[in-house]
Amino acid sequence: MTIKKTVRVIPASEILKNAIKNLLKPDNWTAPVPVPKFGCAHCDEPDGTLIKKKIWLSCGHVVHYDCINCYPYSMNDGETWACPVCIVFVKNIGILYC
Repeated sequence: MTIKKTVRVIPASEILKNAIKNLLKPDNWTAPVPVPKFGCAHCDEPDGTLIKKKIWLSCGHVVHYDCINCYPYSMNDGETWACPVCIVFVKNIGILYC
């Protein structure tokens, strides 16, 4: 005797309807929606408020050049910094925009 396993295929429209129903429940309204951080990792200025040159550090953090080019973070050669977030010595990868 063999047992035949059946798999129910849920149509995409039903999945979408269930997702919308779950989003519209009042329980889900109180939870904050996480958003990515687009500002400088040091001064937390959002993009577009000030036009400053941003650099992308090798640790992955993005900071304004003016924010990191000061005493606690800048090293003597001008291409090595201490990241203000993870406090490791990093080199810049490139200028994102000016």
